[in-house]
Amino acid sequence: MSKLKKCLYLINLMERKGAMTLKEINDCYEYSSLYEGEEIL
Repeated sequence: MSKLKKCLYLINLMERKGAMTLKEINDCYEYSSLYEGEEIL
């Protein structure tokens, strides 16, 4: 996945859910279609 797609995903996620911890972001990311087995650092 490109870095641009990952950045756009994060922006969209935080617009919808507001402030989130890294754990909450990774929990959501794990269930997205973009997940490739690596957590967001």
